Amino acid sequence: MKWLILLACVSACNSKKEQKTDDVKDMVNEASVDFARKELPEIDKKLASDDPGAASSSCAVIKPDMPAIRKADAKLADTIEKKCGHDLALRQLAVFVDKAEAARAKEPDSKFLSECSSWDIYMKPVTAAKADADPEVATLHDRFAKACPGK
Repeated sequence: MKWLILLACVSACNSKKEQKTDDVKDMVNEASVDFARKELPEIDKKLASDDPGAASSSCAVIKPDMPAIRKADAKLADTIEKKCGHDLALRQLAVFVDKAEAARAKEPDSKFLSECSSWDIYMKPVTAAKADADPEVATLHDRFAKACPGK
């Protein structure tokens, strides 16, 4: 009989321990969702800046929590994935092209501009985000080709 009582006590303690663990997980997930919601305006601000890559740090912090965010708010998760993938990649490419155009305007006759040497590097995140078919990419490519003929 003593063993039965002891077994019941141990079982009850384990049950409370599991509940506490679940409660902590729920609190962490809730905090992750709240953080992501609060971080969206900051991501937008960084994407609109001349240094859109700065949004990468916010995206990197949020990324591990995406399963919890998706479970809690699928629309928020979709928005974050778009901003941290498609939008970030295209914005970085656009800033790169802007810099190539500015360099060409400063040195219209130069045969070599360092700003013209990285198209492939900037296209990798665009391709990874599956944004390479976006019409903006074609427009940016045309602008780049004009600023950096032969590239």
